[in-house]
Amino acid sequence: MAKLNWNPWMGLDLSADEQLRGDTAGRPAAGDHGGMAWAPAADMVEDEKRITIQVDVPGLSLEDIGVELRKGELQLYGRRRFEKDARKNVYHMLERTYGPFGRTFSLPRNVDQDSIRAHLKDGVLTIVISKSKPRRRTISVE
Repeated sequence: MAKLNWNPWMGLDLSADEQLRGDTAGRPAAGDHGGMAWAPAADMVEDEKRITIQVDVPGLSLEDIGVELRKGELQLYGRRRFEKDARKNVYHMLERTYGPFGRTFSLPRNVDQDSIRAHLKDGVLTIVISKSKPRRRTISVE
């Protein structure tokens, strides 16, 4: 049987020190919200009346999350903070991702921008966007 050397920091964008501090200095910026260290998983579902986006953000509060609509795109951003204990702890494993995050969702033209509602429950942010009724305009020909 082959022996594998496991590195708990393998696959992370940030170094171990940056990960523990939640520090993203020197990371490339994304949008107006600073460097993005991770992106939460999301589902986007559409039916006849609405578009629903559900985003996994366990452990975050409303103060940690922002949602904005800009030029037909819904931007979700925020930060998961690392709560460092004042005592000298030895962390044997850190698999959860900390630091700033961001997601951008392109919306179709037929949405009612004033209808966008969001709520956070049980670690899932749900954003509901109603579709607008198709407008028909008759143009007189002269």
